[in-house]
Amino acid sequence: MAIPPPIPTRPVPAGTQRVRGWLVAIINQLALPGLGTVMAGRKIGYAQLVLSIAGFLCVNIFLVLALPEVGALWNEMLHPSDDAFALLNLLEKWKTRIALAFAGIILFGIAWLWALGTSVKAVRRGNKTERP
Repeated sequence: MAIPPPIPTRPVPAGTQRVRGWLVAIINQLALPGLGTVMAGRKIGYAQLVLSIAGFLCVNIFLVLALPEVGALWNEMLHPSDDAFALLNLLEKWKTRIALAFAGIILFGIAWLWALGTSVKAVRRGNKTERP
């Protein structure tokens, strides 16, 4: 079920357009990348939302998988073994989890930068409508 983007029913006054542009920017950059774009009525915001939510979920899945083993990792840090390959073995064990975390960070970063571009356009459009 697809949610249609909001469509303004009447023309927006120039001052309101500027405020709306800044609101889009604030929501995109500080709350959830893509949400402000969807609120601005642009369909591309859904793609930004998917990327940002996917990145958020990847990082959270990593945290859920990592939290049960934090005690063992802490113990390994406080009492290092004499095994020279202990760190390599630990990295080998955690490589898929670390890759998941990095993938989440990268996905969210891409969505955030994409939303930044959209935010800049929205603010510029709002500033242009205010000029006589």
